[in-house]
Amino acid sequence: LVNAPFKSTNFYTLQNGEWITATATELIRFHPELMDERNKEKRRVEITGFKISDAPIFIDSILAGNKTMHLNYQQNFLTIEFSLLHFSNQQQTNYYYKLSGINSDWVNANTKQFASYTDLDAGEYTFSVKAENSGETIATTSFKIIIAPPFWRTWWFTILIVVAISLLVFTLLSRRIQTIKHQAQLKQKLAETEMMALRSQMNPHFIFNCLNAIDNLIQTNQPDKATTYLARFAKLIRYLLESSKNNLVPFYKDFETLQLYLQLEQFRSGNKFSYELQADKELLQGDYKVPPLIIQPFVENAIQHGLLNKQEGERKLTVQASIQNNYIWYTIWDNGVGRVKALEIKNRNKPEHRSYGIEISSERVHLHNQNGSDGVMITDIKEDNETGTEVKVKLRI
Repeated sequence: LVNAPFKSTNFYTLQNGEWITATATELIRFHPELMDERNKEKRRVEITGFKISDAPIFIDSILAGNKTMHLNYQQNFLTIEFSLLHFSNQQQTNYYYKLSGINSDWVNANTKQFASYTDLDAGEYTFSVKAENSGETIATTSFKIIIAPPFWRTWWFTILIVVAISLLVFTLLSRRIQTIKHQAQLKQKLAETEMMALRSQMNPHFIFNCLNAIDNLIQTNQPDKATTYLARFAKLIRYLLESSKNNLVPFYKDFETLQLYLQLEQFRSGNKFSYELQADKELLQGDYKVPPLIIQPFVENAIQHGLLNKQEGERKLTVQASIQNNYIWYTIWDNGVGRVKALEIKNRNKPEHRSYGIEISSERVHLHNQNGSDGVMITDIKEDNETGTEVKVKLRI
């Protein structure tokens, strides 16, 4: 495109057939055949200028055939200049252009030789322009415009953000899990400490009752029974010593110890009551563990306050253990005098005495379950002139 008037009428021929001439500021090279009306099919609209926010930029790469203009996201206010370069026909030339994604159809620019676009989004566009001269449509010229998105809208930045958020969430969750685990460990340690303290209170209570029974046999001049009782009591003491360092013991072993205790109590009372022990085979043969002597105080209470206070009739005690919904259920049933009558007798004979066995065992069950639910349920039985007590103990497996 000539921007200065010719000051030379001299034309020089090059070896390839092109001519060359000059203005005061430019050197012009052209092929004379392109000036010939007979070569109209070779003519096309040329891109003569490109501006970003009214600032012209270098477009030789487009003119040279690269056909792609790369811009960043801030270079989205564009002006594209174009012209049909002809020298012989002075008739009016109309121009038509469109930008893919923006213009759905050709835009008639009339004789205007530029197109402007503002605030274009990042993406890939194709700009096309054609001309119409003397009723003849000149071939379309096209080139691509690629506007790069800002870095925060690129795929790699999105992946980076996703990874960063994932790492942050993972870190926070890990810390939260560690905190929960630490709190759980503290609670578990506290529960074990409390369990040991409670067991240390219960064991002397249990031993004291056994020694009283042996002393009673000696005082009543029953040395043979006292010796037998003492031998069985020694087995119990050995069990207590073995289990004193453990918060949990195998179920079958604790059940055997309970049976040994019942034998001692039955022997000491002169067979005044009968008992029956039942447990699921799965409990006896499996690897289930329970706090040591966890139901012994309930059994002792049923014997001492329920059955032995009964003056007439059959005295029966039943202890059952089964698995239900991830819990071990104990049922201690007796047909003794019941809690109301037992309390009356106690207040009449030993009003100042307070038993801690049931209270301690209930607290041990609560600490073992650690779920806030009631693990001990006591029900009074009154049916057909029959009294008694039923205790249900629920232990988490």
